[in-house]
Amino acid sequence: MSLGENIARLRSQKGWSQEELAGALAVSRQSVSKWETDASVPDLDKLMKLSEVFGVSLDALVRGGPDPDGQRANGEGLPPAGRMTAGPAREVSSPTGPAVAAPADAGVREPVFAGAPQPPVPRPTSAGRAGVSAVQKLAALVLLLCGLAVFFFFLLLEGSAAGVIFAVPFWLCAAICAVCRKNAGLWCAWAVYFCGALFLRLATGISWRLVLLTPRYEAGWNYARLAAAWCEWAVILALLAATVLRFRRLPLATGRNTVIALAAGWLGFLLARAAGEFIFDVFFRFTGFAGPLGFLYALFGFARLAALAVLLCFSARFLHSRRHG
Repeated sequence: MSLGENIARLRSQKGWSQEELAGALAVSRQSVSKWETDASVPDLDKLMKLSEVFGVSLDALVRGGPDPDGQRANGEGLPPAGRMTAGPAREVSSPTGPAVAAPADAGVREPVFAGAPQPPVPRPTSAGRAGVSAVQKLAALVLLLCGLAVFFFFLLLEGSAAGVIFAVPFWLCAAICAVCRKNAGLWCAWAVYFCGALFLRLATGISWRLVLLTPRYEAGWNYARLAAAWCEWAVILALLAATVLRFRRLPLATGRNTVIALAAGWLGFLLARAAGEFIFDVFFRFTGFAGPLGFLYALFGFARLAALAVLLCFSARFLHSRRHG
């Protein structure tokens, strides 16, 4: 069993997350993740802290297996009772007898008596328990109020609930800011894009696919629609690039299983895309049932885009880990 597997096993036995262990060691969660995947090795100081926090000897931490010095009875990272240490001559006291001087070159057994006060042990702390920041909470409140304002504006102006369509992006972003502790801005950008693109699909029929018709686009087809398609295409590329750059540095195993999983993911993506295109094309052509089916087709396109983003992120993480591993 490798050192990384031992760290992951001991952390799981304690019921701690990577962030909690990182807080106890004053390191980043990415460092703990790299240790557990054997992408890097902690230095001697961190190894000593790991052995203290897990309550095992350094040998048991590095080599695995049972702790030769015995596990702590209370599960805390305290020195085990009866461990032999070497050092200068000192007095070893006993609750029932006088102090006795021990020779400098002899091992001194340091007993831990029942009921004796023990030094406090640092417990892992999680930054995630603090929740989202005050700025995000304020942003969530502002977005929620903006959504309500938009909704009531359309309700008073037209006397209908059509304002929900324009208020949903604000409410989605408010929910994201209130829940997501990290990358809230990125997820809000994706949410706004999906809402806007869905509105364009259903209300105007504009899609980024019009970009493919650029070489043979005619003036009578309305160049404004083509410009809107190019704008959507640019937004998609920007969102994909931002997502890949944000997650590409996260460690990922570079073994054979990862290569097989990535290859299977890309193959499944291409097959699902081809099958979906064929099925929807057949339904559109032979049934003419373009109402709810158009909505489903738009959702299918968004699902493909999300799958593409996930595959690109994992591929970038694989290449980055392999290059810097």
